[in-house]
Amino acid sequence: MNKDILLDQHLSAQKTDINLESPNCAGDMALSGFVIDKLYDDFVFADYIDIDNGFITDEKSGLVRAVSDTNKTWRKALVLKTGPACRQTKPGDIVIFPNDKGLPCGEVEYLRPMTGDEKIRNYVPPLSLDERWDHALIKDVAKHGIFLGEHRIFATVKRDESGIA
Repeated sequence: MNKDILLDQHLSAQKTDINLESPNCAGDMALSGFVIDKLYDDFVFADYIDIDNGFITDEKSGLVRAVSDTNKTWRKALVLKTGPACRQTKPGDIVIFPNDKGLPCGEVEYLRPMTGDEKIRNYVPPLSLDERWDHALIKDVAKHGIFLGEHRIFATVKRDESGIA
């Protein structure tokens, strides 16, 4: 058999290798079956909040453009987890950063601390006095996840609800 044909057969990707269209595939990172537990160093795991069905809408101008056309755009994301070396960013912050920074990872499951309401709804009497709910975790999903270094983030932002134009 021809060496080029053998090489083509060996290197050609099969549809079953990685199917990014599959709902079971966790975005570009293929983390299906895994949950993000903890981050290292100054890394931040966030979820884009400016995407709607593959498009970004500028809130002020109403201009809509495809995510793929946003090379020089500022992006917004909600911080979900932070590494131990993060000094200025915490879960719950909304951050802005240039679109060309970070590693988008699609839909990914992660562990987060339970809220007070979730602790009440899921309450089970403790087995011992030492058992605490302080660090109880629950699995959640980031729809449009991204990993960033904290040094790539330019600012945290809040919605302006003052009504002043």
